[in-house]
Amino acid sequence: MSLQRKYIYNNLNIKKMKKVSLLLVMMLLLIASNVNAQQSGNYFVGKWELLIQGTPDGDTKITMIIDRKEGKLEATLLMSVEIKITDIKETEKSIKLAGTTPDGNNYIDISIEKVDDDNVKGSVADMFDLKGQRIKN
Repeated sequence: MSLQRKYIYNNLNIKKMKKVSLLLVMMLLLIASNVNAQQSGNYFVGKWELLIQGTPDGDTKITMIIDRKEGKLEATLLMSVEIKITDIKETEKSIKLAGTTPDGNNYIDISIEKVDDDNVKGSVADMFDLKGQRIKN
């Protein structure tokens, strides 16, 4: 093979490699942005310690566990009884939980919004302030 053909052949290979490299970088960026989008949509998933302030019985601590099953959020509130809540409205920075206690006597209405990566704030029944912190394992 002549020197000129080798030069042309090498230039073509370099151009192909640049295209392949660019394609790989684009695919990695797409995958990384997709993973980040999924993580931001799961902000509330996990275990939280909530403090409800100013109730008639004083400040009350409860544990809230939120899972995502088949794309929908489910919450469990752990107090003196375990309360499962499936009526959850979710936005990017807030959730609203609604339901009744197992005996059906009390309605639960909790609004929670993101403060930072590990803290939330909100209200219970629009009457009592709520502060919360993520429980890390």
